[in-house]
Amino acid sequence: MRGGLLPLALLAALPLWSRGGVQSGVIPLNGFIDKAVKVTASPEESLGYAFMLDDTDRHLIGTWSLSSNLPVVVAITHDDLTHETTSTATIPYTLSAQLSENSSYPTTENSQGRIVSGTYTPITIYSDMKLYAKLTSNPEADSTLPPGYYYSTLTFTVTGAT
Repeated sequence: MRGGLLPLALLAALPLWSRGGVQSGVIPLNGFIDKAVKVTASPEESLGYAFMLDDTDRHLIGTWSLSSNLPVVVAITHDDLTHETTSTATIPYTLSAQLSENSSYPTTENSQGRIVSGTYTPITIYSDMKLYAKLTSNPEADSTLPPGYYYSTLTFTVTGAT
């Protein structure tokens, strides 16, 4: 009689043992794919957003950054420095731009030029790449230029981001 009770006791305990054993659960996982390209530019704050146009030295004028998960090409263009009230008073300059962490600084030939990067591969992140401006001639030597502030616009154009 004793031999028959032991297997019955083991069978009765089996459901209790399996409840405390291996358990499973479900974790929902959601995701998405996004095409993202971001280009930002910042002026050099130590200049107070302006510098004296009295020499032909190269001036650090700002930085730019790129993050992209697509293959893209970046073109940087600029116009002449133009007087704040007299649009005919202009000063040409060249722009030099750092295109990657260890790159040289390609330079525009004049204010109508442009700097074009090679194709940045997907998953590109570059931060604080430098931008330099250099006057092509000394504006103080030109007595026809009115005193005051001169402005220029740098334009960053990204292609290939489709």
